Amino acid sequence: MLHIGQLNHLKVLEVGAYAAILDGDQLGRLPLSLQQCPQGLAPDDDLEVFIYLDAEGDPVPTTLCPAAHLGQVAWLEVVEANDLGAFANWGLPKDLFIPFAEQQYALSKGTHTLVRVYQDNQGRLAGSTQEWAPPNATETETGPWDSTAPTIVHRPAAIPERPDATATAR
Repeated sequence: MLHIGQLNHLKVLEVGAYAAILDGDQLGRLPLSLQQCPQGLAPDDDLEVFIYLDAEGDPVPTTLCPAAHLGQVAWLEVVEANDLGAFANWGLPKDLFIPFAEQQYALSKGTHTLVRVYQDNQGRLAGSTQEWAPPNATETETGPWDSTAPTIVHRPAAIPERPDATATAR
């Protein structure tokens, strides 16, 4: 059984000219771009992939590892804030959406915050700052504010810069 928001070990069914087809069990056959596949990948190989849902709700496998998995917390940079909510770079091509209802305080582009990854009511991965916001939003502490908080699993330096990223004044 596949787990959205987690690493999964999937069997390679076939390798084509542009993609490898993975056995997604109950989700069917999942294509993975050959650009993300290790060299020498062959049918019947096992491949570790992270699974998330795209905007249409279809499962997407990737060999890229996000800053946090489902239920984990990471220190992320907000790369966009608009009338829909905020988006944070978590190491995948699709930024992590943080809806207004899940923001403890207003987020703005270029800031960093602790974000917990959760599944929304449609099964998509999203972020929340509700349980992990500092008592004072201007604090720069990077430790947990609650003794029951999980360990932060990511530091900002480990997320690679995007090729189109530009430096922003903070």
